[in-house]
Amino acid sequence: MRTDAAEAALPPVGALLRRPAVLVRHEVMADLHAAFWDTATLSDPRLMRPHSPPYTAMTAQLMASGVARARVQFAEDFPAGVLEALSEHPDDWSALLSQLEDGPLTLIHNDCRADNLFFTSEGAPVFVDWQLAAAARGSQDLANLLAGSLGPTDLSVRSHELLMRYHARLRAGGVTTYSFDELLHHYRQSVLWPLGQGLALLGALSDGDNRGVGQHIVRRALGHAVELDTFAAFSATSPAQKVPR
Repeated sequence: MRTDAAEAALPPVGALLRRPAVLVRHEVMADLHAAFWDTATLSDPRLMRPHSPPYTAMTAQLMASGVARARVQFAEDFPAGVLEALSEHPDDWSALLSQLEDGPLTLIHNDCRADNLFFTSEGAPVFVDWQLAAAARGSQDLANLLAGSLGPTDLSVRSHELLMRYHARLRAGGVTTYSFDELLHHYRQSVLWPLGQGLALLGALSDGDNRGVGQHIVRRALGHAVELDTFAAFSATSPAQKVPR
């Protein structure tokens, strides 16, 4: 599977190293997702199911463990209401995470960040560390990559453009029944995932965060979640499920 995934992740485009790094990464990701979109590969038992009940329950506990520290650490960075909202959602996070499985699935890297992207001697980008590969929404990789690679200002200014580029790349790869509105809706929800990773690193997993990565992820992802009104996206109807008038 690792060989197939790596081959699918190599886009047929030249001069990759001359493009902004974040564009290279998200194009590689879109090509990977298009290659495995709704394919039989997703039934492979070796793939993780990150939104199955046992996994979401464990993830929700890890997320909740960092809320108290986040409220103290970011008291001067976010309005009090934003930090209070983190305390209101832990009991519901397992249910929220399970909703991230709704919609078309594909093969995702599931730990998609700059640290896991390398370039071959020919300049072709390849993602490494596939031990967490999963069957899930492509927007989960996208949220992890953008919230994990862009600073708050760039994330705010460029995320919509990058979503449009990713969607165009999906269509070029043959995914023609997935609208941009659906992608945007799913992306808004998927920002919960990197936010949860950051909170876990502030809480139960803090002993393993020697570089202090958790605080940076939370700052970026929480700001992005506020901007996108992420929690409201879970109560909104998906564009694909809207009933025409």
